Amino acid sequence: MTKPFTLLFAFGSLTLWAADTPKPAVAAVALESRTVLIHEKDIVHVSAQLRETTLIILPKDEKVMEVYCGDKDNWIINGAENFVTVKPAQQGARTDVHIITDHANAYTLSFSEVSETPGAVSDLKLFLQPTDESEKVRLQSNPVFISVEAADRYKREAEDAKKKADAAIAQAQQKERATADQFRASYPTKLQFDYRFDRAKAPFNVSAIYRERQVHIYPCHATGNSRAL
Repeated sequence: MTKPFTLLFAFGSLTLWAADTPKPAVAAVALESRTVLIHEKDIVHVSAQLRETTLIILPKDEKVMEVYCGDKDNWIINGAENFVTVKPAQQGARTDVHIITDHANAYTLSFSEVSETPGAVSDLKLFLQPTDESEKVRLQSNPVFISVEAADRYKREAEDAKKKADAAIAQAQQKERATADQFRASYPTKLQFDYRFDRAKAPFNVSAIYRERQVHIYPCHATGNSRAL
């Protein structure tokens, strides 16, 4: 009877000790977004947590062309327009993220998963604001790169516009030819002559006869000028 009692007492003590052990602190989540004034050579450090996504917002005049990640196995990254989302898939993972935009600006960020890091605060929304004059100038200029989708769309639009222009030109030419043919066909019937011509009785298969008007010049002695009759 003594042995079972001792084992029960030991198990109860172990359970009590485990309950009293403090749990590791979990990282907090930022309550506000963060704006980073970034220089061309800066590397932005960002904290992220499991089951959370960090949204990176670029200037509204820029569009994401490419996003490169050093650890694609443990990080889920997507980019569209001027937005990039980054989500960790492995506790304690770290990676670098490079964002290339259509204005040839490059942003570099270093991400760390901090869900089990005491005192850490993860970012949910991050605004990147370039401060170098060269980057600002590039933002005010036309884009340097365009996406494949945009290039294909512009090509299709140009081809459609050319087809419409060619069709309009062909229609105008056809209308012009029809008008000219109609004028040539109707013009002889509008001419007035001082003779009659019977096509049925004309010799040598003559289809039409025209008489050229002769212009005679007579001197006018009264005025010293000539007149045409």
